[in-house]
Amino acid sequence: MADLEGKLDRSMNYLKLALFFGTILIFSSCIFIFLSNSNFTPETALGSSREKYGVICDAGSSGTRIFVYKIAENSENSQNLAKIDTLVRNGKPVVRKVSPGLSSFGNHPEKVVEYFEPLLTFAEANIPLEQIEETPLFIFATAGMRLLPEGQKSAIIENLQKNLQTITKFRIKAENIRIIDGSWEGIYSWISVNYILGNFGTKNEAAKKTVGMIDMGGASVQIAVEIEGENKEKNENVFEINLSPIIKFQIFSATFLGFGANQGLEKYEKSLLSPIDPCSPEETKGSGEWTKCVEKVRNSVRNEKCGAEKCLLNLKTPKGIDLAEMEMFGFSEYWYTTRNFGSHGTYNYTNFVKNINEYCTESWEEIKRKKQNGGFENIEQSRMETNCFKAAWTIAVLHDGFEIDEENNRFQSVLEINGEEMQWALGAMIYHTRNSGILAAEKSLETNRFMITCSYILICTFSFLLAFWLFREYYTKRRKISSYRLVV
Repeated sequence: MADLEGKLDRSMNYLKLALFFGTILIFSSCIFIFLSNSNFTPETALGSSREKYGVICDAGSSGTRIFVYKIAENSENSQNLAKIDTLVRNGKPVVRKVSPGLSSFGNHPEKVVEYFEPLLTFAEANIPLEQIEETPLFIFATAGMRLLPEGQKSAIIENLQKNLQTITKFRIKAENIRIIDGSWEGIYSWISVNYILGNFGTKNEAAKKTVGMIDMGGASVQIAVEIEGENKEKNENVFEINLSPIIKFQIFSATFLGFGANQGLEKYEKSLLSPIDPCSPEETKGSGEWTKCVEKVRNSVRNEKCGAEKCLLNLKTPKGIDLAEMEMFGFSEYWYTTRNFGSHGTYNYTNFVKNINEYCTESWEEIKRKKQNGGFENIEQSRMETNCFKAAWTIAVLHDGFEIDEENNRFQSVLEINGEEMQWALGAMIYHTRNSGILAAEKSLETNRFMITCSYILICTFSFLLAFWLFREYYTKRRKISSYRLVV
């Protein structure tokens, strides 16, 4: 009998072991569920949110500017969008420019590395030493480089890709040094504007309706807007933009070469059949006739038939774009020209034209006299003679080229948004941060979840096999004991 009781005790011990491992299984399941639904990383466990950095160079036609951004690993954005801000030191943004433009080295590509040295040294001085080697560097060239012959373009870019690492410790990838086309410049600007406005959503705020942008420079004008609804039309100017696994947009982005303010002026002057220019003040080379000026300029821009229901500057555009209903922001020339006439900010066509007319019908001597006495305070000296044409040109492109209604619109011209000057470089950093995966926190999170999943599967498998063996032993012994009792 004692032997029988001993066997029963051992069987109970087996059962207890099975219950113990079952408890482990349940406990590990709870841990797995908790970790899988939280942003657990070693950094968050310690309560830290160490910042990383990114550096981008805007290599434009007149010079190159370098921007340094700080990238928060533990973003508060519920959509997993990185939190990126311009780095500020001593109350000023960490930005520096050198001249001339990168394209000026077309005949001397071997000198481009030296050209970038002061910019990169400046950026390195503002980033913690231990973080420099893990900080990515992007160099994106724009309009000036696009105009160079192919051989010169390639020589400059290849020289930078091969030799830039000799003067900096920044993390460099060949694909991050290149010439970008105007459409991508527009997309980056669109991302910048909507990011600064908070339209992509945050932890505490839902995503908002996005805004569009128009940026007029000297040589070209760019437009970028979101296409509402599903677009199935094939169009080379429509781009699928993914800022995160769940933040996706269809963007119409296009660049119109020759429609910048300076190129527009050149084309206009060549088209004049008379030496008397209605867009120039009297006593210079013009007649100061604003009505004739704006009519002539608008006629030169009006859309012709492009074989589509909707055209912007004679370019076929997809359905789902209604610029009259969309909130639009105008930059660069739109800001400078409207500001010259005291009409910047929320656009008022009637007020804008009234102020233009008052200036453009004055004689040149009267304009200069008023300027000397403190009048026309917003107008820079260098723009005084061309101001009337540029006003007519911005109006023509806005209303005739892009067909935005004069009165029924939601257009505004700005230099800054929420206190930050709009730069496409910010949008580029946001986009390529997401696509190059430089955020260690996200990588760490993915790795942690993978390891947790593997560990969970192993624990489950081991616990199941052990429990199966223990219960098998238990019931085998129970049958033997039952048989023994029957015999006795």
